[in-house]
Amino acid sequence: MLTAKTWLLAALLAIATLAVYAPALRNGFVEFDDPAYVTANNHVQQGLTLRNLAWALTSFDEANWHPLTWLSHMTDVQFFGLAPAGHHATSVLIHALNAAFLFLLLQRGTGCTWRSLLVAALFTLHPMNVENVAWVAERKSLLCMFFSLATVAFYARYVRAPHWTRYLAVVAAFAAALMSKPMAVTLPVLLLLLDYWPLRRLNLNGSEGAKPHTLILEKAPLFLMSAASSIITIVAQHRGHAVSDLQHLPLSERLANAAVSTLTYVRRTFWPSDLSYFYRAFRRRYDELPTDVRAKIGAPH
Repeated sequence: MLTAKTWLLAALLAIATLAVYAPALRNGFVEFDDPAYVTANNHVQQGLTLRNLAWALTSFDEANWHPLTWLSHMTDVQFFGLAPAGHHATSVLIHALNAAFLFLLLQRGTGCTWRSLLVAALFTLHPMNVENVAWVAERKSLLCMFFSLATVAFYARYVRAPHWTRYLAVVAAFAAALMSKPMAVTLPVLLLLLDYWPLRRLNLNGSEGAKPHTLILEKAPLFLMSAASSIITIVAQHRGHAVSDLQHLPLSERLANAAVSTLTYVRRTFWPSDLSYFYRAFRRRYDELPTDVRAKIGAPH
């Protein structure tokens, strides 16, 4: 059971997150994606209606299918209109909840309070996560994180006392994560890793626990949901002209991009620099200038 000390630390982490991200409430909307998601979207601007609910459930706008994200933006408009502070406040609040949620899950799973707090704090305050909180159009990432954490929490509850109703809660939370952003498709694999540690459900070398194929079969509905979400995403991306065919972008270039992107994410995790799109674009232009011109204008800051 979680102690009073653990709950207090979770609350303090959430409060610290709110304090750190409070300046985001002074931000306005930006021209990247915010118009498509909020300020120039007729459905979102009308707020919560049955007609807009139907649209959210069937829309492939912005080359994605994420109905809960659309409903979240509609809810903000319902309460705050187009005042950006309200939209930013919702994002900051969700991120604070995610911070506390992550800490509680880590502490419950490992029993290590201070290490769990450190990991949750690093996740919460890491510069690479600022975009998700400070940019209204990235609400989908915050929602996906929340429902992914809920999936893990419900799964741990199911493992402690297996029952079909508890498994149904896992399915519902996972569906909500996929309906927020399809990046949750790998979550069933994470649950398999949790079976190995810290849940220790995997039977290896004669140890106690279930056989690997049993645990994989247990998650078959989740894998099927991931497959369905992947297919829907591919269709949505094609309809939104967000993908190129192999003629224009060969497989070799795609693999190279995947390798470089992975290494870049790892590098920026440990050394978060050049995170701003504008900064990176300006830096490339600056590096292309002749040496004498660069000397005159000075180095970019």
